[in-house]
Amino acid sequence: MAEVSDNIYVADLPEDVDDNLVSQIFGNYGQVMSCKAMKGKFAGQKGAALVRYATSEEAAWVVENLNGNIAQGLAEPVKVRFANARGSGGGGGDYGKAPGAGSANRGSPWSGGGGGAAQAGQEEPSDNIYIADLPENVDEQLVKSLFGGYGSVMSCKAMQGKYPGQKGAALVRFATVAEATQVVAYLNGNIPEGLQEPIKVRFANRGGGKSGGKGSGAGGGGGGDDGTFAFTSEGAGKGAGKGQGKPGTFSTADMQQVVRGLHGQLPGSGRQPPENCLFIGGLPTNTTDLDLYRLFAAFGAIPINGVKAMTVAGGSCSGVGFVDFIDPACAQAAAAALNDLILPDGTSMQVRTKSQKNQGPPQAQMM
Repeated sequence: MAEVSDNIYVADLPEDVDDNLVSQIFGNYGQVMSCKAMKGKFAGQKGAALVRYATSEEAAWVVENLNGNIAQGLAEPVKVRFANARGSGGGGGDYGKAPGAGSANRGSPWSGGGGGAAQAGQEEPSDNIYIADLPENVDEQLVKSLFGGYGSVMSCKAMQGKYPGQKGAALVRFATVAEATQVVAYLNGNIPEGLQEPIKVRFANRGGGKSGGKGSGAGGGGGGDDGTFAFTSEGAGKGAGKGQGKPGTFSTADMQQVVRGLHGQLPGSGRQPPENCLFIGGLPTNTTDLDLYRLFAAFGAIPINGVKAMTVAGGSCSGVGFVDFIDPACAQAAAAALNDLILPDGTSMQVRTKSQKNQGPPQAQMM
């Protein structure tokens, strides 16, 4: 939650809102020192605004009394809350400018809301931004509808969550650096119109930046914001960047993007033969993909996307799951160890390879 300050964020304003209207409406409740209106970019999208009062007491009165109510001069209720302070998220600081590097967090760029701008030496202002904590089923149409209200979106790339509960993310390129800077400053740690939860926003790493370095470990990989990777026969991934990782440093890249970039190049990628694949029945209703991985990984290497707990409407497990192994011997060992395992409620778990499942029941012996 944003701390009490003299700066507030107002949502659900008329789509054609401008600075004059904001000053006129919210000037009724205190001395407005500055304001910034953000119009809807398409028909039906609500507007929003940042309003700075002369005192935090005036701002606090507006938050307490106008949130969910109809302000004088408007026809519909508005949403009002304190904007995140400069250095702890979007909405604070000088309007139209991302906070300087000196005010950025010294730890992880996501700690404490991320601080509108990047850590010193990490991301420079550009027309390209990275957005995290989006809905897990986010698509490019949703991204454009959400962020088209803050500038001209030239291109975007949506990255959906890969398992239930994992948040989505997106890369958005605006027409100008100023538009992208405004989004980073206003929305990092805030809730944009059309969403229910705060998001994280920062400038995307430039190609060849620190997060685009060469992978130095065996089987490593690397790449830039476009998600392209090369997996070499020597096992060293080559990315678009030139930076060399150093002990004790960390990357600001999206790990899901790394995995997607290497998908199809890692050992075990692609469809596995039936003897490598297990069918599991009798699972508890709260079983997840991660639970299956924890249970079966002890028997051998599992390829990317090699576990799946099947679900029904509502998200609970249907009692059925699948696990693939790279080595068929591992699949046989897991089936031998876990088939007919008695669960705490007295039911038994069935584990067998798909090849066994497809054989059907044994034929009765001819007399």
